[in-house]
Amino acid sequence: MKKIFIVDDDEMYQLILRRNLIKLCPELTVKSFGHGGEAINELKNIIAAGDPLPDVILLDINMPVMDGWQFLKSIEPTLEGRIMETKIYVVSTSLDARDKEKAQGNVLVTEYISKPIPATKLREILCCDKPE
Repeated sequence: MKKIFIVDDDEMYQLILRRNLIKLCPELTVKSFGHGGEAINELKNIIAAGDPLPDVILLDINMPVMDGWQFLKSIEPTLEGRIMETKIYVVSTSLDARDKEKAQGNVLVTEYISKPIPATKLREILCCDKPE
């Protein structure tokens, strides 16, 4: 069973994205976090318990408390070298080309995706073959 983390401060977006993910792949486990700090704490708990890391993290850039860039900076030491087990997608409404370049230049980021994420891209991320 795949495990997905949504790290985004927009609760409505979290709800819609969760619904779309579950619709594509009902067996998913989806957890949502309002900022990077909450997700880091959950990752620490997962590691302490010896549980598998999430397969995918959908990460917003602009959030309060800990934004996406701070999350990426903090995640490598948190995951104790296990970071390659997780694909991280930066998902943003930012129109600033520098954000896209920064994400693409980060070795931890699999891809930069503009919001909203199209169903075809979600299917690709989840490796789902279910037709629309």
